[in-house]
Amino acid sequence: MSVKKEAKKLSKIIKNHYSCHNVNIKLRLVHHISKYQRFIYEIILKPGTKVNAVFSVSSDIKAALGFPLFCPFYYKSKVLLAVSMQETTDNSLYEILTSPDFLNSDKQLPVALGYDLVGRMIIADLAEMPHAMYTGATNSGKSYGLVALIMSLLAVKSVNELNLILFDIGGNTMDFFEDIPHLSYPIVKDQNTGRYVIDALFAEMERRISLNQAELHSLPSIVCVMDEYVSFINNFEDKKHMDIVENQISNLLRRGRKAKIHMVLATQNPTAKSMQVDINNITSRMAFKCANFRTSVAILNQGGAEKLTGKGAMLYISNELSEPMYIQGAYMPPEEIRKQITYLKNNMYDCSNKFILSEWEPFFSFELSDCILEADPIPNHEDKKLAEIIMWVLRHQTISASQIKKKFNMGNKVNDIMEQLVQMKLISEKDANKPRRVLIQSAEDLSDNVSNFLKSYGYSPDGIDAAN
Repeated sequence: MSVKKEAKKLSKIIKNHYSCHNVNIKLRLVHHISKYQRFIYEIILKPGTKVNAVFSVSSDIKAALGFPLFCPFYYKSKVLLAVSMQETTDNSLYEILTSPDFLNSDKQLPVALGYDLVGRMIIADLAEMPHAMYTGATNSGKSYGLVALIMSLLAVKSVNELNLILFDIGGNTMDFFEDIPHLSYPIVKDQNTGRYVIDALFAEMERRISLNQAELHSLPSIVCVMDEYVSFINNFEDKKHMDIVENQISNLLRRGRKAKIHMVLATQNPTAKSMQVDINNITSRMAFKCANFRTSVAILNQGGAEKLTGKGAMLYISNELSEPMYIQGAYMPPEEIRKQITYLKNNMYDCSNKFILSEWEPFFSFELSDCILEADPIPNHEDKKLAEIIMWVLRHQTISASQIKKKFNMGNKVNDIMEQLVQMKLISEKDANKPRRVLIQSAEDLSDNVSNFLKSYGYSPDGIDAAN
């Protein structure tokens, strides 16, 4: 039977099943992958048919037909349907990790995400993300997505190129990686240890930012993977400790890239309230099957993840994608993971450049941590230019983004500067096209945070009084 006839026969069967659920559609063949015997149809809705109905009954139709793959998905504002009547094998992580595309990739930190619906390997670069968020309900495949990320990095990066910090609060997902040479510290299992580790990682970021480019280039990248992040950040007995860690992680998300530090946060509930950090700083997100529409919107800004079938299927978004990409997550059997890890342990010798956290009992100087907490409302405080801009702004009664842009020869970064000035309570919120009001009239009006910040770069807040 020709492909055209087979596609037509299959489309008739599918349409009949949809009509039994009172969902009336037309199907148009747009692609055929002979390797996987996979058909890709465009779904055309007949009058009175809602797109949500197509998704809501797809699981029932898949079960009735017994097809290994039956998946409606969005692509370029269209609704497509991927169908295969034969068992597919395009979810092998090992296949990706041993492929020339992966081994010869020019990506700094290559991550094997899986396969798209036309069977192409999808390989992302964590260094470019530069942070990532994984979310999904229980048994969605989220945890194995994290395993795939770690295995990807281990496949091509030595200890002197990559160090790992792994959090596994209340779980055993990371047990595969216990005692691997890339670990900077044993796998974190509790809040107290986690406080110490984040404190040390924050200090390492500050140290690295002070280095020159040549010095920084010679250091390994650090990837911190935090499974069940919400459970970690929301279960501190002391709120003060939680606030300190929250602020340190927020700083790591804002400035970590400059220090070759990358955060990967995983959770079932990715709301801003539950995460306690600005998730807008994480633009690369992997949404596995979510519990409900609201959770999907929280991570993707749209529904869709709640309709996934599970088993590693995900919707992936990043700055480079105009809309979520459907990906079948890559999988490696536990026995193969253990085999690869054993080989790694037996053949990794040179650890001369490794970032190591001391394994002594965690001890905190909360005098130091309090300073960190106090200073945090000033994002990117390493930038001396910010102090200069603040002093200039405080000598005016009103200010606008265009004025700052012209004065300091800035591009689009001026928008970030304006937001920082608002957060520091130096200027008013945006009000249509009106100039922003400068809220500070004298040095006494400045917070201690801002005063200390200005002094650290040689500026005297008293100069504001003289100008006014």
